[in-house]
Amino acid sequence: TSIAKDKLYFLNSETRYEPSYFLKPSKELFLKQFDKVYSPNFINMNNVKNAPPYLMWRLRGDPFDDINDVSDIEFFKNLSIKKEALLSVYCTTKQITEIQKVRLDFVKKLKKLLGDDLHWYGADNKTENKIEGIGKYKYHLVLENQISHNFISEKLYDSFLGSAYPIYSGAPNASDYFEKNSFLTINLNDFNGSIQKILGCINNNNYEKNIESLKRSKLVTLEKFNLIKRIDSIVENNLEVKESVSTIKTIYPKVYFENKSRFARILFSINQRVKKIYMYLESFYS
Repeated sequence: TSIAKDKLYFLNSETRYEPSYFLKPSKELFLKQFDKVYSPNFINMNNVKNAPPYLMWRLRGDPFDDINDVSDIEFFKNLSIKKEALLSVYCTTKQITEIQKVRLDFVKKLKKLLGDDLHWYGADNKTENKIEGIGKYKYHLVLENQISHNFISEKLYDSFLGSAYPIYSGAPNASDYFEKNSFLTINLNDFNGSIQKILGCINNNNYEKNIESLKRSKLVTLEKFNLIKRIDSIVENNLEVKESVSTIKTIYPKVYFENKSRFARILFSINQRVKKIYMYLESFYS
């Protein structure tokens, strides 16, 4: 691509990487291609700015596949659905990371406790879009892939856009962006404490008591966590960078920087097989 010097930026969107992912030499080489990197991940490089991931809202479906006549902003501003159900959660059975294993266990135990009061959506109970699983509920359980600074994903945005009060396990600094009264934080490290907070939240009618705060956090989502507007903001904040003659730059994917020797590939294959054997054996004594 032809681009002016000092204006090649990488916007991170993935939230499921383990904390050490970008410490690998191949990933550092990949990121060094860019003049600036915007990411919530643990990246010890001078060109990195810590920021929430750059994600699209998913409440209405996939923005790339689902084309609508009405813009998302207009649609969500006017979205009003009668709250007929209590609590919902979207949680897959993926167990790639430790947090995914912990949250799956938490949801299983919470479902056993609450029964039909908790509607669980995921691989075994799919919806056409997330409006079905959020819009009619007063409360929505939001469980992030990582519990770390600025790891805020579309899971929280979708809850606000659907006007469901989020019960949130995720970024400890979420209140830097959203009103404290517009969501409840829980700690998955404290099962009993989290259960008591969830029950207290529902019995205390937090949804009804904080509707105005919920509306304001919805507006924050529409304005400040709108992907296009966030990109516009980056462009505007970097206009002071001096223009220079555009040069041709080739951007290589992460795999380009990985060791491709035959020996490395053999080791990788062995490593994958060992992992599968380990998981199989672990099921016998866990």
